[in-house]
Amino acid sequence: MFDIISSAFAQEVQTAAAPVAGTITESGNVLWRFAPFFLILVAFYVLLIRPQQKQEAQHEEIIKKLKKGDKVITRAGIVGVITKVEGEHYVLVEIARGVEVKVVRATITGLVDERHPANENKDKPKKIEQGKD
Repeated sequence: MFDIISSAFAQEVQTAAAPVAGTITESGNVLWRFAPFFLILVAFYVLLIRPQQKQEAQHEEIIKKLKKGDKVITRAGIVGVITKVEGEHYVLVEIARGVEVKVVRATITGLVDERHPANENKDKPKKIEQGKD
């Protein structure tokens, strides 16, 4: 009779211990469930956020170094030459002969390189010679 009670007690102890062991493995699974989420966050930082921060720092550097005579382009697409630097926030840009515009420094997107203008095609279209009839 004592054998039946001891075997029943042993079964009860095993079933009570099983959920504890299961929760340990489930907590490990929870970490693996969130791993793709963390990987996506890291990928966003590396591919999107960090390059944008570098570009912004580079733009700030360009803005700080603006001086008279620099050829610049604004966010609106206006190209001109800086004629006067007015304090920290403004510059005068000559957009045509005798036409100057006061521009906020932050709206200047970059310097125009005279050696490599953006609108000049590398391969100019060739003239097509028409055959004489």
